[in-house]
Amino acid sequence: MRSKKIGNLFYSKINLPNNSECIKKENHLLFLGPLGCNQIALKRLDPAGMGFLKVLAGGKSICLSSQCKSFIGALSSLIQTKVDGVTRGFLTHLKIEGVGYRASLHEKSLSLRVGFSHQVYFNVAPSIRIFLLDPTTICLYGIDKNQVFQTAVKIRSIRPPSPYKKRGIRFADQVLILKEGKRK
Repeated sequence: MRSKKIGNLFYSKINLPNNSECIKKENHLLFLGPLGCNQIALKRLDPAGMGFLKVLAGGKSICLSSQCKSFIGALSSLIQTKVDGVTRGFLTHLKIEGVGYRASLHEKSLSLRVGFSHQVYFNVAPSIRIFLLDPTTICLYGIDKNQVFQTAVKIRSIRPPSPYKKRGIRFADQVLILKEGKRK
């Protein structure tokens, strides 16, 4: 996946896994895999026309060329993320900490009890699967990395973790450093 320089152009070739395929339709690049379909809008990504993209070998590899090396790197990283999404998907965990803090699922919404006088309901997009390992662990899974992590951030923003007592919703791998309270 490293880019090579020939003349004043940079080239890069990306090979896709056997169970995925790429199709170029007008201004969109579609990625098909066992988990579903994902796409990139090329016109929005490259409005100035800095790069050239060609799908080779029946959708099993993609050739990129541009005068800008950073554009090649950014586009190849985005393509690799989309391919990972349709082949493996993305999973993230949220932990709820606090006395009486818990979550439950109702139909297509998440119900949270996180220290307010009422329950908070959060509607989840249909493309994201949400499940609970226990009442204090929320798992989000989907094929679009940006959508999965944006949803996780929105859920976390309902009750961010307190720096003094560690109460709230946080990412499972997030390390909190507690602040010291007032002293007399």
